[in-house]
Amino acid sequence: MRNFKKLFYIIILIQLLGFTLFAVEDSPLVVVGELEMTLLSPPGRWYRARIDTGAELSSLNAFDLEVFDHDGSQWLRFNIASNLDSEDVILELPVERIVQVRQGNRPELQKRYIVNLDTVIGSLELRGEFTLADRRKMKYPVLIGRNLLSGYALVDVSRQYIHQ
Repeated sequence: MRNFKKLFYIIILIQLLGFTLFAVEDSPLVVVGELEMTLLSPPGRWYRARIDTGAELSSLNAFDLEVFDHDGSQWLRFNIASNLDSEDVILELPVERIVQVRQGNRPELQKRYIVNLDTVIGSLELRGEFTLADRRKMKYPVLIGRNLLSGYALVDVSRQYIHQ
């Protein structure tokens, strides 16, 4: 009887694993690695990005932020540094909204501007919100969060640069 019970559990386990693998393979979701190259537009350049399912919002390395009025709307002028070449890029985009963000386990809130950008990762073409933060001390200038990934991608943290 014990052997029958073990066999029964093994068969159930195999079926569950087989179903899971089948479901992932036939999923309309794109598998991305923990690190990927992403095309941001504007500025129309490639950047190394960290894929972070722990981050609610995506984030872009931006510095020298300057708020200005453009036809009655609030806009931002800011620099972004490329990690693939030495040229900084100056962008001007409308402010979508402003949020208060708590960085890591720091108690104070930081004000962050949000802009909309188009991004491409492999076959994924996405448009979404990016917070602007000085990430020059970070290894990756772009952080892709759940706001862009949800419903479109599965993250395999054991892989990097699946889409080159």
